[in-house]
Amino acid sequence: MSNKNIISTTSGISFEQQEGQTILDASIEAASPINHSCRSGRCGFCKVKVLSGETLAYRQEELTPQEIEDNYILTCARTAISTIHIDADNLTKVNLPKSVTMPCGIAALTLLSNDVLKVVLRLPLIARLDYLPGQYIDITNSYGIYRSYSLAKAKVDEQTIEIHIRKIEQGAMSNYWFNQAKVNDLLTLQGPKGTFLLRDNIAKKDLYFLATGTGIAPIHALLETLEYLPENHQPRSITVIWGGRKGEDFYMDLVGELSNNLKNIHIIYALSNSHLTQTSLEEITFSNSSHYAQGYVQKLLLSLQPNLANSRVYACGSPLMINDAQELLIENGLDEKHFLADAFVSSGA
Repeated sequence: MSNKNIISTTSGISFEQQEGQTILDASIEAASPINHSCRSGRCGFCKVKVLSGETLAYRQEELTPQEIEDNYILTCARTAISTIHIDADNLTKVNLPKSVTMPCGIAALTLLSNDVLKVVLRLPLIARLDYLPGQYIDITNSYGIYRSYSLAKAKVDEQTIEIHIRKIEQGAMSNYWFNQAKVNDLLTLQGPKGTFLLRDNIAKKDLYFLATGTGIAPIHALLETLEYLPENHQPRSITVIWGGRKGEDFYMDLVGELSNNLKNIHIIYALSNSHLTQTSLEEITFSNSSHYAQGYVQKLLLSLQPNLANSRVYACGSPLMINDAQELLIENGLDEKHFLADAFVSSGA
């Protein structure tokens, strides 16, 4: 029988770790997943502080010297070698769908703007892909190039799933999507992955969703799920702030898709380019439940004078935006465990 270590957390949840298992994998197996994304030691979302006990590193961790000195670790890169206690107070009980590998085919390719492509992937009839809105998948093409992409819809629709891809200059996978991909091309899918998920503590709360670029895709999937929540689980308000540099960056009609079913939603299209002309602003079509503003998404959120004590923030986009938003909002009163984020996995590079 293999040895086991007990991992206890400041959230009050404890779970067992098999000898040699990563702390993150043990938390997922116990249906109490620590926040994570890449699972390769790079993104930093699975970072926790070890309060007591000993751990062993399996791989290099992207941590600052100060974080190392303060006893922070990346749980995807370490295993416990004794009973440990970690500062992870935002764990929630959720059974993550099992990651699977399957073939898939391109069902449709649609340009949503000059540099954003919508790809609809057809799944095998005999296969089943279960995922939670907000998660992502890895796609590998026939050349062996793979990248990660967030799922843009809340559920599988007629054995198809949807991803949004940003054109990246000199990106190998981007070159495939925009210049070589054809309907019926065969690809390999692996997933779902990640814990960018709606938590169960949103009733009567003010929800803020921050996105830049194609970071709007998983947020769109999260917003779709809100439509089906019972009344006593609904948030008090929903605000979406979507950032771009030019009008055509706003390639989805969020208002048209969501405002009819989410009555308490407000959408702000945030233009960060200070040199925009009135003509470029007029490229965007707005309704009574949306408007444009100039500035960065995190600063625009603060300009709304939110009650951060009653707020939950979900952010997806560039690491720069996420890091700045987290620091700025926590500094202004947001509880650290109420900020959930995922850096761009749908870069298309």
